[in-house]
Amino acid sequence: MKSFCIILLLFISCSEAPKKSVKAELYGVGNLSSELPEFMLTMNKNETKAYFNRMDKNRVNINLMFSTFENEQWTEAIYISLFEKPSRIVDPFLTNDEKYLFFSSNALQNEDDKKDDYNVWYVEIKDNQYSKPIYAEGINQPESAEIYTTLTNENIIAFSSEIRGDKKRDIYLSKFDGKIFTKPERVFIPGTRNQKLGNPGISPDGNTIVFGANLEVTVGGYDLYYTEKKKDGWSIAKNLGPLVNSEETEFTPVFSKNGEWLYFTSERAGVVQDISGYDRAPGDFYRVRWKDVLEGLTE
Repeated sequence: MKSFCIILLLFISCSEAPKKSVKAELYGVGNLSSELPEFMLTMNKNETKAYFNRMDKNRVNINLMFSTFENEQWTEAIYISLFEKPSRIVDPFLTNDEKYLFFSSNALQNEDDKKDDYNVWYVEIKDNQYSKPIYAEGINQPESAEIYTTLTNENIIAFSSEIRGDKKRDIYLSKFDGKIFTKPERVFIPGTRNQKLGNPGISPDGNTIVFGANLEVTVGGYDLYYTEKKKDGWSIAKNLGPLVNSEETEFTPVFSKNGEWLYFTSERAGVVQDISGYDRAPGDFYRVRWKDVLEGLTE
């Protein structure tokens, strides 16, 4: 009888034990995440090719970098130049079929262009060669800045647009067929009116968008939130919680091509452990299983 009671108590204890939450892990230490500021990591579906941005220590120069995964490690990243004239290339995104690399740039569309802000561009990739940058006609608007693009596996493109002089930034969706973009449609997320919504990372199936904002519910300032597509629109934004967010800034969310992982940039103590002397800490790459994030929010 005594043994039965002990076994019963052990069973009750184990069944009532809380779920162990798995926090986001630092990713690609060395050749991806370094002591320098990095942001926006995008990879192919096999996660053997990676594009990302790296800045110098003073955050003046922003470079587009490329690395491959060989012999169980990421190779030393190389610099990629796409424009003939010096231009900033930020927030790269590689499509699922690896045919296109999208990005934002302050490059001028032509010599008469006087628009001094960022636009969406892309290049076609064939035999590991890049075409000349193509201006995303139909997405870019003369009165606004378009920046940060991610795409579903069916090439639904999500991006943010900010009208100059306005205090808000909105998220839009458009369909890309390889040449033409459909008219962008604004994503209405309840509870985010007149807020700056940036860095929309859309899931491969198009049913979830993770984005950056500084909303009322926050872990530490600029956090990552998510919304889900419903029959009657998009759901109320939810903070991703401490599994993802920290007291520092989190941004540039990107789903893996199979939707299993969420990759993002965080300026918490990572490769550089002591960030007390920084006005703005270097950003590193982190990842977390998406199902763990959702389970953590329901605990």
